[in-house]
Amino acid sequence: MAIRIAFTDPDALIERCEITDIDVSFGEGDLDEDAVMPLPGRWRPLTPDQATALRSGPGDGPVTVIELVRPHNRWASCRGPGFSRRRC
Repeated sequence: MAIRIAFTDPDALIERCEITDIDVSFGEGDLDEDAVMPLPGRWRPLTPDQATALRSGPGDGPVTVIELVRPHNRWASCRGPGFSRRRC
């Protein structure tokens, strides 16, 4: 099942997003089993072809579509290790 992104402006998505290769942990150290980890030094700009491939369409089911949102400024001071909305 492929993931699709809900967006209207591909240029804005390209400007704001980068992609990378990942690895999946197998319970090493303090990492959760199956944690997704970006590989260092592999981040690169999103291409127009990749943006097109990621764009959601009318036939995509709701379980495959995600929407990227910017957190409200209220939570800006709450980022970082140990983040908890209850404490913010």
